[in-house]
Amino acid sequence: MHNDGSFLLQYNYEGGNEYRIGIQYKGTYTAANNSISLLWGGWSGAAGILRGDTLKVAYNEIMSQSDFEDAVYLLKP
Repeated sequence: MHNDGSFLLQYNYEGGNEYRIGIQYKGTYTAANNSISLLWGGWSGAAGILRGDTLKVAYNEIMSQSDFEDAVYLLKP
């Protein structure tokens, strides 16, 4: 997440002994308190809640129908 309200959701895959860059989704976000709204292309999105070093994300129906699954992401130091 960048200070200008943009972010990149990136799915990597294992390529032998290293991870390789997979699909990238560019989007925008707004944040208030511990809540984050994520938006891709103006019609697909998700809601997130920050707690410590984790981000719990719940995708909207459009994203869910595109095989995105709600998840908890851990900040990697």
